[in-house]
Amino acid sequence: MATFLGWLWKVVQLKPQKSKLCGSVGGPQVTAQRIQLKDARWLAYSEPGCLIKDIAKFKIILAHGFTGSRLDLLRPSPEMIEEMGVYVVCYDRAGHGESDPNPRKWLGSEASDVEELADGLELGNKF
Repeated sequence: MATFLGWLWKVVQLKPQKSKLCGSVGGPQVTAQRIQLKDARWLAYSEPGCLIKDIAKFKIILAHGFTGSRLDLLRPSPEMIEEMGVYVVCYDRAGHGESDPNPRKWLGSEASDVEELADGLELGNKF
């Protein structure tokens, strides 16, 4: 009986489905602003606050922690952003939220993603 139950468990055991990319056929719907990177991946970001980046004194790119997303970060109030002259961009790291995973991830890939995001949003050479 135990052998039969063990065999039945292996036959019936459910395997997790492979996750699908946002915006792909059968995948989750895209709800975030996204920018396409040089390696064809998509990086999701949000621009909380109301300050226009062209008049900002400071431009800040915020990265979330290991299990978070661009929506989990503490954001300053619009009044504080305007008073301090800060433009803030939050983004989903590769494989988090609505950003595509990076199959060739290495130590410098996060920095490359941030650099491409800054270039794509035309934040200038200092942010």
